[in-house]
Amino acid sequence: MMTRHLWQALALVALVLCGACSEAPAPASAQLPDPGDRPCAIPCGAGFACDDGACVPACSPVCPAGTVCTEDGRCEAASAIGGNPQNLCGGITALEAAPGEPCGPCGDGRWLCASDEVLACVDPIGTNACGGCLALPGVPGDPCPDGVFGCNDRGVLQCVSQINACGGVATLEAPPGRPCGECNAGTYACATPNSVTCRPPDRPAGSCACDPEQTPWLPCGTDAGACGRGVRPCLDDGTVGPCVVLPIGDACEADGDCPSGVCIAEQIGPEESLEDACVIGDEPACQRQRCRELPDAATCVTSETCRASEACAAGRCLPIVAPPTDERCNGVDDDCDGRIDNDERRFDICGVCPFNTLLITNADRDFGRRRICMDVTEASRPDATDVDAGTVETHAQPVFGVLPWTGVSAEQARAACAGSAYNAQIPGGVVERRLCIVDEWQLGCSVPDDPYPYGPQHIAGACNDASLETEGPWPTGSLPECTYVQPRGRFAHWDLVGNVAEWTRAPDAVVLSGGHFASSPEQATCRASIDASRSATLAPEAIGFRCCAAPLVGNL
Repeated sequence: MMTRHLWQALALVALVLCGACSEAPAPASAQLPDPGDRPCAIPCGAGFACDDGACVPACSPVCPAGTVCTEDGRCEAASAIGGNPQNLCGGITALEAAPGEPCGPCGDGRWLCASDEVLACVDPIGTNACGGCLALPGVPGDPCPDGVFGCNDRGVLQCVSQINACGGVATLEAPPGRPCGECNAGTYACATPNSVTCRPPDRPAGSCACDPEQTPWLPCGTDAGACGRGVRPCLDDGTVGPCVVLPIGDACEADGDCPSGVCIAEQIGPEESLEDACVIGDEPACQRQRCRELPDAATCVTSETCRASEACAAGRCLPIVAPPTDERCNGVDDDCDGRIDNDERRFDICGVCPFNTLLITNADRDFGRRRICMDVTEASRPDATDVDAGTVETHAQPVFGVLPWTGVSAEQARAACAGSAYNAQIPGGVVERRLCIVDEWQLGCSVPDDPYPYGPQHIAGACNDASLETEGPWPTGSLPECTYVQPRGRFAHWDLVGNVAEWTRAPDAVVLSGGHFASSPEQATCRASIDASRSATLAPEAIGFRCCAAPLVGNL
């Protein structure tokens, strides 16, 4: 696995290459890669071409066998630049492995060429839910003959009478979420399924002492990601208590009065809630007051008498606010920083493609450099369910089992793929993607010349087309036969045919590909498309989209 420093070095090289962009444009004879959405800030120089906002050698994606792509964008024989032998990616630097060999923590990924000189570990599944590599019969918490499954220290499931709050079988030092450290300012969090660690707070607690009669309750937590917002009361022993959940009432009155509880003055951050007008942390819109109501709950003296998910605060057992956890490749902001799957370990978390997207590549050039990441499902809104298409339009997500996002123009679909509304408030908050190019979309839909994902002949009912006589789109991934698995791949793309017609980019226009729920078998294929001028004749619920993205490493 390559280090973060290597990725940073690759990014620096890209910047150096674009430094030549003030020269003359690339010659017309250059082998230009497929155009991306984003133009380069300034024209690329001779020997270079603009690819989705970056200047890359014009001989990309590949040079003929026996040649390598030089820094000025020309294909030169290996002997002409020092006589070094050509490696399996077309460069002259010794590679750490051979393309196609296994990689990843469990050896289930494979090395592919990220550039002439660099390999990338593609599609590693990684460790299982218990941190091991073996296939599991279920997940922690599933029932088993003697109780429930929990993780043991060997990374496999063990049948026990009960599991701890981290999904393991051992007794934890303390439940996750309980306070720890100096001034009780830290928070216990799961380190493994069978252990916890004390995480320091984002902001120091200050003095350890507080006055239960005078010290105001402190706001804590966040609206971002999987976490929650709460309050920390001053306990009877003079220490700051845990971060617990209190129901939110109305906004406090002008004098701060909150008859049914306590008035909390909060400073929210722009990463915490996209529904707030807060953009810069110190502006007035980031300040608010909320009335936190004291709920009816079991009385207590210490947290030990409460459940593991609760703590004793103000004499009552109150739910502990969910603390941040390590970021995982799951489409969720686990560490509650406002960004999804994109902390500094991004390449270890999601590999070269974002969550729920798969790498597609021409089978004849399996180790070539021109590849793309395509969403595994049609795009949906972030709040979509299996019965409601949702209303939040900050960004598009590829999610199984929810209604697709329909009734959009090509420009609206492009903005949704780019996450424009989300990233306007939180720059880099979601991965910036784009509409798929037609030939990319077709490559992800089926093998060459096959009209359907599942093969050469139409199968009635395999996909949601006119053969099913449905009146609208179904939740994504509803039909297991309406899939296509890339050559040498392990996972499928879903619903590329039928359900909703998907906006794609043709060389000089946009078209709707794949047909929809009312399309005939001849119209709902991997090769059929509808001109944009005819989109007005379709029902809004028949028009959707799917997103693509450039892989995150090298010149892909």
